[in-house]
Amino acid sequence: MLIVKPTTPTYHDRRASLNAKYAFTHQDGGWMVVIGTSIAFIPGVLGCDLISALGAIIWTLMGTGWVWVGTRIIMKRENRMTEMYNQLLKEVAYAKASLSPRDLLYEAHGAIKMAHQLGAITVDEYLALETACVKEGINNPIYFK
Repeated sequence: MLIVKPTTPTYHDRRASLNAKYAFTHQDGGWMVVIGTSIAFIPGVLGCDLISALGAIIWTLMGTGWVWVGTRIIMKRENRMTEMYNQLLKEVAYAKASLSPRDLLYEAHGAIKMAHQLGAITVDEYLALETACVKEGINNPIYFK
């Protein structure tokens, strides 16, 4: 008996791809705000002659929803960036307070560089963390007795 594999995705494959979560980016949130604003103002631009009152309300609610979701996406990313900065700051403080700070400071420095390269922290946060870790930590002779 010859078994042939189907070339089209099965029902379970399609369902699995629909359930896969997509992580929206900062740019996605910005586009959602732009699209939502334009949708919300369509009834005002076209006027009530072409769109009924109920249609205008629906368009406005749809646009407001898009703006709200886009703003939440933007704010969520900014909150994650602040959490990453605070976590790295705590890691540097812990390394400075430990009994053998050298290795921990180098690990923290690597984590700071990686977070900056991945875009998880801003340039200002990166410079502040670099100052705390390198200038006040690794290059400080107090920590290397």
